[in-house]
Amino acid sequence: MDFEEEYLKQFNTNLTIFKTDSGININIDNEDEKVIIENITQKTINSIKKSNIKKINSNIEIKSTRKSKNNIRKHIDLYTNYLTLTNKNKKTIDSYIKKFKILEDYFNYKKILSLEDINKKHCKDLELYLLNFPKNLNKYEELKDKNIFEMIDKKDKILDKYEKLDIRTIDNYITRYKTLFNYFLDNDFIYQNYFLTIKKKTSNNNNSFKNFIDKQDTYSSFEKEEVELLLNNIEDIEIKRSIIISLSLGLRISEIFNLKKEDILKTKENKYFINVLKSKTKSGIRTIPLNNYFNIFLNDILKNKKDNDFVFFKNEQRENRNDILQKRIMYNIRKYIKNENKVFHSFRKTYTQILYKNDIEELYIKIFLGHSLKDNLSFNTYNLSKINNNLLSSVIQKVNFEEFFENIDFFKKEKEKNNKIQDFGLFL
Repeated sequence: MDFEEEYLKQFNTNLTIFKTDSGININIDNEDEKVIIENITQKTINSIKKSNIKKINSNIEIKSTRKSKNNIRKHIDLYTNYLTLTNKNKKTIDSYIKKFKILEDYFNYKKILSLEDINKKHCKDLELYLLNFPKNLNKYEELKDKNIFEMIDKKDKILDKYEKLDIRTIDNYITRYKTLFNYFLDNDFIYQNYFLTIKKKTSNNNNSFKNFIDKQDTYSSFEKEEVELLLNNIEDIEIKRSIIISLSLGLRISEIFNLKKEDILKTKENKYFINVLKSKTKSGIRTIPLNNYFNIFLNDILKNKKDNDFVFFKNEQRENRNDILQKRIMYNIRKYIKNENKVFHSFRKTYTQILYKNDIEELYIKIFLGHSLKDNLSFNTYNLSKINNNLLSSVIQKVNFEEFFENIDFFKKEKEKNNKIQDFGLFL
């Protein structure tokens, strides 16, 4: 082996070369190699220029990093492939890809090459950029191939004439990024999802909603992405089902534990009503309608159960059943959600927020939750505290639950499984 070959063995030959908006990045392991790599690169460029190739971009950037193997693009592609395999809705996938492209461009602009380099400030700053992003960006010819992030930093006046992204769209972008980074978190690519610290900008201006929250205990509601994290990762199917039932009916945890099959009524019109016969308050004894979106899900749960069977955790029959189950559920929640203000009761609060955001009147929300109606004088005086179940059902059908559960694989699989069973039965 000659001297030259022996000498070259000292260098790292596992280099990563990739194109960026500003040129080409060559990732090297240490500063000692930088000068040599630069010289080799420049000689290569000069040689190409002397060839017959008419045009070449010689803007080369040499960047040293030890974390190139954990590059962001590679991991985004991993999630995109996973999404393609698990979600058949092309429109949804395209929506994710479009938003991920902006995320990738942002990290490239900031020269952030690895997931490990991302910090809380980077995620917060991205939200600020989005607030200045032009709406329908791809429609404008003069903005094509422009670095919008750079234009925002330079306060380019060209951007002033374009309408900015609305708040709801920005929230949607951030939600997608939260979902992406939850996937990274779940696969141990990262140890912290900083996007979860970004609060939604949209709010419900309904004063009754604000008053309702002010009156409640200190428990916080779960964000959509936190529910996704729990339902896509908790292995106990009974706990998953209990979470979905709380989110679909607003039941207290004790009401779920005490629910039996005989307490659930299904009408000829395939409407479900749940009779809560055991509750901590008198107002809690009530009948709750189920949104039709959950019919297949509930039907699957009730299958092969006897009338006096518990709907959930039927095999747990000990006297201290409620305490045992509550500890079991909280143990699973705490694996993924460390915030002590978020407990099972928080699902009930999330259910309440979903109703308010779908413009459901406070009167009906109180009825569904089993809250006192003493302060509703006209209702108590003229309606004699009675209300028709069909009316209650028509109210709950107005609520769009599907959007909340769109990224929850567990619920999709439950529905698909039951659909196949039903289709097979019809075929026979």
